[in-house]
Amino acid sequence: MKLGRKEEARQQFQLLVEHFPRDPEAYVHATQILLEEKNWQQALSILNSGLERLPGDWLLLLRRAVVYRLSGRLREARHDILEAAARGGEMSLVLAALGQVSGDLNDFAVAVGVFRQALAETGRPEFQFALASALDQQGESQAALREMQKAAEQLPKVARVQYEYGKLLQRAGRVHPAREAFERARQLDPGYAPNLYSLSRLYASLGQPALAAQAADEFLAARQRHEPKAESK
Repeated sequence: MKLGRKEEARQQFQLLVEHFPRDPEAYVHATQILLEEKNWQQALSILNSGLERLPGDWLLLLRRAVVYRLSGRLREARHDILEAAARGGEMSLVLAALGQVSGDLNDFAVAVGVFRQALAETGRPEFQFALASALDQQGESQAALREMQKAAEQLPKVARVQYEYGKLLQRAGRVHPAREAFERARQLDPGYAPNLYSLSRLYASLGQPALAAQAADEFLAARQRHEPKAESK
């Protein structure tokens, strides 16, 4: 796959299933390309065949939940996640998936509780960030800001976290710390368009038109790089 030889990779993944039909990871790998192609039906077919051979396997249930979530079948995704938990699935993975689906279903209170539990059990900073985001979606701005500050301290090299921290700071009226957070995100990922847009607007609000224009130009360039190119006729 890294060499861009997708069809050969697809064949090798299929051979994994044929040679190791009792290994759940073989089925997980066999769905990798299909998920990139958004071929949900074929991915589900492979995972269901694995579950026929390995009934109740938590890893296959969790992978099927991923496919359900990506294809918009959120309640089925949640059912599989809960079943994976009951089958002894790795709790950090189960809790992460459950928190994501709960958020997608607008069950933000559930998502907050899940991510808080995951953070307490694992201490992983990714769950700190997820908790802060869920609190923000639930409308608990002050609590979200406190948790996001912790996430930004623990993940100082992740541009997305610094950007989200900057947004919460700006919303709270703390303009200069917000600027610092946006500028850190810009250093970490100069092409992250949402951050460049926010930074440009912040510079403008501070009466710094030259800096605002520069950030706006960078935003437009970043957005253009990510837009699909029109096919030549």
